[in-house]
Amino acid sequence: MWNTISNSVLFYSEDFYNSSIYKNRQFIKRLYFYYKNKGFKHIIFTQLANIFTTIFLFILILFLFNSINYTSLFKVSQTEKLGKFIKIHRLFKLNTFLVCLFISFCIFIVTKILNLIELIYIYSKIKTFYNKTLKINDEEIKYIEWSKVINKYEEHNNEEINIYEINSI
Repeated sequence: MWNTISNSVLFYSEDFYNSSIYKNRQFIKRLYFYYKNKGFKHIIFTQLANIFTTIFLFILILFLFNSINYTSLFKVSQTEKLGKFIKIHRLFKLNTFLVCLFISFCIFIVTKILNLIELIYIYSKIKTFYNKTLKINDEEIKYIEWSKVINKYEEHNNEEINIYEINSI
């Protein structure tokens, strides 16, 4: 728990970039996560896609529970139109279980959105570090090797870095 709190945006400062790389394990993890995901846009779009997929799945669950009349659907003896079995106006008619599910879902989505805002803040700083300090833009990051990123970091800090130590982090 304390590790998560200490890695939060509240404790994310400018000297975070300037001290020894071995003391900044979280920074290296974020640097590698940015590298692995090939840039800022991909990280944000992935999180947005995750949020929209979750919302879609919740609406689908509501649709399957509330809008389809299964009792008449299973008693069909002749050809019927599908619209006869779907009552879309009942989509948000919630029972106790669905109200609890809806409240849990809303809390979950709010935390996902707050996490997205925190990721935007953190990875915009990581993007700035890549672009300004290491002189690697998001197009280059798609093709550059991780060892070259570490070499550029090594040049920037004038510090001897053991690539095996970094990879173990």
